[in-house]
Amino acid sequence: MYKYGFGDVSGEFWLGLEKLHAMTRHGRHELLVLLEDFEGNSKYALYDDFTVGSEAEKYKLTVGKCAGSAGNSLARHNGMKFSTMDQNNYPVPGKQNCAIAHKGAWWFEKCYHSVEVQMNDAIKQERA
Repeated sequence: MYKYGFGDVSGEFWLGLEKLHAMTRHGRHELLVLLEDFEGNSKYALYDDFTVGSEAEKYKLTVGKCAGSAGNSLARHNGMKFSTMDQNNYPVPGKQNCAIAHKGAWWFEKCYHSVEVQMNDAIKQERA
């Protein structure tokens, strides 16, 4: 499922690890993450380098320097391999499968430090 992508491009959508790898395997690529809350407040993170490794590399995530207002929440996931419920690539062998714990796949560095939580928290903190 994560390998080839899923969803609807006009709504929730995952492009697919194979496509991300094909798009980023040659040259240097930037990644722009745009976040907007339900009240229209927005933040962004711009990474000056972004690659997703091959299937043989377990779709390893590589990100460069970050600029922007959302913070650098991908830094802790840099160099991590992609974990799914049936493929635990957590960096500590024998530890909990974070994809099962979170009910979703990601480049987990630690089970309870996911990018979604950190970026959403950055938006909430500014409003407080």
